[in-house]
Amino acid sequence: KMCPLGLAGLNCDKNCDPRRGTSDRDGKCICQSSKWTGEDCSIEVEEDLKLYPDWEVYLAYGLFAINTLACLLCFVWVHLKRETRLVKMWQPFFLKFILLGCFVSSASIIPTTQQSEGYGPVHGCLVFPWLYCIGFSITLGKLLSKIFRVYRLFQAASRAQRVMITARETLLMIFGITIVDVVVIAVWTGVAPLQWKRTITSTDHFGQPLSSAGYCTS
Repeated sequence: KMCPLGLAGLNCDKNCDPRRGTSDRDGKCICQSSKWTGEDCSIEVEEDLKLYPDWEVYLAYGLFAINTLACLLCFVWVHLKRETRLVKMWQPFFLKFILLGCFVSSASIIPTTQQSEGYGPVHGCLVFPWLYCIGFSITLGKLLSKIFRVYRLFQAASRAQRVMITARETLLMIFGITIVDVVVIAVWTGVAPLQWKRTITSTDHFGQPLSSAGYCTS
């Protein structure tokens, strides 16, 4: 069925907006931009924001919950078995430090799920490096202090000497590594903090955005 110019649709009852398209002699409205669709070019195509789907966010929450439960169970087990020979040899207090570091660093999953359909702000961009780096520093500091402790013991044994490494020395090493990390993150946050940015990845020939991606950057 042929429609008069300017009309479209099966029954020639739809106006083809001249700002969005033109109708041909067959009654088909030809949209001038991929931003619009439909028989009369009246349906706006939503911008693809490339956001995390809900199932990915729930999966992240689920993994964090599993890790939190595992840390809690290990913490309770270490506390209950703190008087046994094997656990005492590995120092229950510092085993709990490792669990604390694992919990803090894994908590960085939560702020990474925060996102914005626009240009922010997203506070998770600032929180993420603090949680991850501090948790990693606590865990790494404990492992390095353990290696240093073993090294001191072997050095003393090779000289037939007796050496005592106190918990205070180990704590100082952990706190020292953590403080250095905190200073670095504080400077980073003060000079060039992570901020939410949305970049348009594709547009139509009129410059209207069709898709964009948001991410944290500094």
